[in-house]
Amino acid sequence: MREHALDDSLLMAVRNARPAIDGAILKPTSDEARKMLEQVLSGETPTVLKGAGGDRDRVRLPRRTPTRHISRPRIGAITAAAAAAVAVIVVVLSGVSGGPSLVDRAYAAVNVGDQVLHEVDIRTLAHDHGVSQTVEGWVQPGDGRARVISIERTPGDSLAIVSEWIVTASGRVYTRTCLSGCHPNSFIDSSTGWRTGGAFGLSGSPQALPGTFAQWFRSAYRSRAVVSDGTATFAGQSVARLQSMSALLGTVVFWRPGTPPPASARGQQRLLINWYVDRATAQPVGYTVSGCSSDQTRSCGAPANTLRIATFQRLNPTPQNLALLTGPGAPRDAR
Repeated sequence: MREHALDDSLLMAVRNARPAIDGAILKPTSDEARKMLEQVLSGETPTVLKGAGGDRDRVRLPRRTPTRHISRPRIGAITAAAAAAVAVIVVVLSGVSGGPSLVDRAYAAVNVGDQVLHEVDIRTLAHDHGVSQTVEGWVQPGDGRARVISIERTPGDSLAIVSEWIVTASGRVYTRTCLSGCHPNSFIDSSTGWRTGGAFGLSGSPQALPGTFAQWFRSAYRSRAVVSDGTATFAGQSVARLQSMSALLGTVVFWRPGTPPPASARGQQRLLINWYVDRATAQPVGYTVSGCSSDQTRSCGAPANTLRIATFQRLNPTPQNLALLTGPGAPRDAR
């Protein structure tokens, strides 16, 4: 009895590898698809596209014993059947039928690459009795430059504590803070109070910095640690909820809920991260962090840290947008 086409040993290896395609689905008529098809049919070890945009690498699939060799002219003559074969491989690579899943699209939405990420976060901590922290940042992951402004307010108080950081491509940090009687707009528009040195970060926890959702979600996705958990209400709107387990170990380690943690995270405090994304656009809306007593989500308590993303923009690296990484009041050496 003849084997079904989808039981082919190569396609089975591809399904097991399950590399992700994000950003754009590979077209069967593209040069990449033709190259892949030629390698498959000639018996070479295929090189499969994994990732699009800012994060790319390649997955080497198991070598297949060739049954025949097909020259380049014959490759060009293969029409509908060849295109259909590549289309099957592409659908298998995406891990879905008919297109990328919501998790795939959420990953593509936070793949910033060399763009400038403009993000405004509103963060609340359960133990801070109503104190809110609004953090606006312009970050370019490609070269590490960033400008972050933190405004911390107490309920009923018209004044605020304002801090600003600028990080250059060389890693040099400029910072200034207005602690008493501060009017945010006049302070931010000024060019005084800068000093160099010190750490770049906000009080409380590392979850405070703009770009954290994007960075962490990419890491969790690559670890295959993101699962869908239906819909939920977050910040007054109906959104999709995705979940990951994690542990903070200097770097953040992720794994799938309900499964044992990796060896590096054993014995560490387990955290449940609920990622919230727009159901239509897959754009990030925010996340919560809860402590857990086991690897099961039912063991996790109420969120201790909630971050709502009020603005999430990916800006092209034009001179005007790159200037946002320093701002009008920045020291000369920081520009």
